[in-house]
Amino acid sequence: MQKIIESIPNFSVSSQRDPETFDKLVNTAGPTLKSTQSDGDHNRCVFTLIGEPEKVGEAIFNLATCAAENIDLRHHTGEHPRIGATDVIPFVPIKDATMDECIDLSIYTAKRISSELNIPTFLYEYSTPERRNLADIRLGKYAKPDFGPDQPHPTAGATVVGARKFLIAYNVNLDTDNIHLAKKIASLIREKNGGYPGIKALGMKVNGRAQVSMNICDFEATGVREIFDVIAKLAPVKNSELIGMAPAATNIEADAEHLKLADFDPQKQIIDYQI
Repeated sequence: MQKIIESIPNFSVSSQRDPETFDKLVNTAGPTLKSTQSDGDHNRCVFTLIGEPEKVGEAIFNLATCAAENIDLRHHTGEHPRIGATDVIPFVPIKDATMDECIDLSIYTAKRISSELNIPTFLYEYSTPERRNLADIRLGKYAKPDFGPDQPHPTAGATVVGARKFLIAYNVNLDTDNIHLAKKIASLIREKNGGYPGIKALGMKVNGRAQVSMNICDFEATGVREIFDVIAKLAPVKNSELIGMAPAATNIEADAEHLKLADFDPQKQIIDYQI
């Protein structure tokens, strides 16, 4: 029985703004790397690694090391919120692996990053009894990290590490540059504002257009097509995009045309095809 997990680290760099550093990360990742996505306006990239827990864990530490050596947050600008060069590292059980095993790997990784790279690390989601929300950590609601120094690393900042369930990173690009409209829609659909279950959302401007950027934390409670249709009723939609991968159970492949998905490759972005 081969245990398979997924990790989706987010780095505060983009191929559009710093191709040299982006390429260093790609070359560091190793054979568990399945896909990369990068956005210049966000100034951020997302890697998807799939494989055996030990191999994925080692690749993640190597990537965090590379990011710390090559990304300087003092000179970083971008639309997306972030607290570190390696901003967040989630571990997700995929096949024959348990959430407890991902929790153990996340804690081991967080300790290693803090001790060997001198970067403070915060635990989130299933890896801490507090079940910390990533957005709350970025807002500074937890001043003391779980591991490492109390102050951010001067250039690499801090890193958030945890185990979680599948999360669908999904953006809807509006056919307008009205950032206020995107922010209003994000506020309306956000779960914590009384919106839709499992939806976290931000309004921002990307490539000259207003964007509703979302994390769909429970696609069984609120589906991708459902939230797309809600947004399409509130504003004209240019297209949408899946960031990273999603399970086949989301029906994204079948709904791709309806969702106006841009640059979608099911063979690379539906996780079932990668296992």
